Amino acid sequence: MRDGRAAIGIVGCGKISQTHSRAMQEAGVLPLAYCDIDESLAKARADEFGAPGAKTFARYEEMLEMEELDVIAVTTPPFLHLDQTVRALEAGKYVYSEKPVCFHLADFQRIFEAERANGRRAFFTPSRFRAKDGRLMREYMDERRIGDVYRVDVKHLRGRGRPGIEFQPASRWFADRSKATTGISGDMGMYFMDRAFYLTDWPEVTSVSAQVYKQFPHDLPADVVYDVEEHMVFLARTDGPLTFTFEFANISHHAYHSSIVLLGMKGSLKSTIKMDGVELRTERRPNEWVVERPAFSDDTSGDTHIYRALQAVATARSDGERDEILSTLGTTSRQAYSMHRVLQMAFTSSRERREVGVSDIDEAAEIFPGL
Repeated sequence: MRDGRAAIGIVGCGKISQTHSRAMQEAGVLPLAYCDIDESLAKARADEFGAPGAKTFARYEEMLEMEELDVIAVTTPPFLHLDQTVRALEAGKYVYSEKPVCFHLADFQRIFEAERANGRRAFFTPSRFRAKDGRLMREYMDERRIGDVYRVDVKHLRGRGRPGIEFQPASRWFADRSKATTGISGDMGMYFMDRAFYLTDWPEVTSVSAQVYKQFPHDLPADVVYDVEEHMVFLARTDGPLTFTFEFANISHHAYHSSIVLLGMKGSLKSTIKMDGVELRTERRPNEWVVERPAFSDDTSGDTHIYRALQAVATARSDGERDEILSTLGTTSRQAYSMHRVLQMAFTSSRERREVGVSDIDEAAEIFPGL
């Protein structure tokens, strides 16, 4: 900590580190260290966003030796997230990491144990989409404006935007499962899954029926690996009447479309197209509809909310105050585990062409197997 503000170190200085750095500035926290195996990238980020005298490193282990750091932001490719998260927790730091988290459900036990042993917590970026429209929708859910929810439908379709191919072509690792862990389901799908489950208080998904696609041609060089899914659609059941349908595509020959619809016993909530508006629909009496399209109550980014909360955690005066703040933070390790588990069920369902239940889960198996 420095000057009463949380001190943060960032590992991974690619494109997404800019998003995190800007959110830190908005939240009033201090980036005191940047790390990248290409230290010239770390120096460029430190010059652009870092606090005066910010240090740079090529080795992550050396950055973790900085005792003044309160928080580590993990913004590296996914295959590094698990080890870097665990090492930061073991060094006594809070963690805010990009997703996906790991290759196997059993890997989460390392995070859970590091949290217990070191009194620190890890949080993950799927909560990024709880802000803006998600925050407004949560307010309506807390007010029970649409009653008990029985149905949620989520879609995110890009016409042509496969990361590493048509989109961010310089980041070829997106197309390589050994580095990205998965394709659209982990890249964008987890944002929308998190928001749907967050709005419905994280019900347990009991079974999944899914189809995964990878079929479109590409013009990548012959030595570039491309083995991640392009499109996924699945139905997720809970042990009650609530069901979810999710559809995510990086390429679909469809106009860009992004939406979430929640149907309840008293009304519905909908947010569409780049999350720029919310519609609340209720009945005054049968067939007499009341439609509201309110402005956002808070236009702050999800990352900024997280870094403000981490700032408050780092400067809290008591364990009670710290625990209260932690309860409001973003995607927890347990919630991240829950989403990875649902995706393992979806991939298994697609591969075996059947509905897959909780009893079919294999903690040691790959969450995102090859196609």
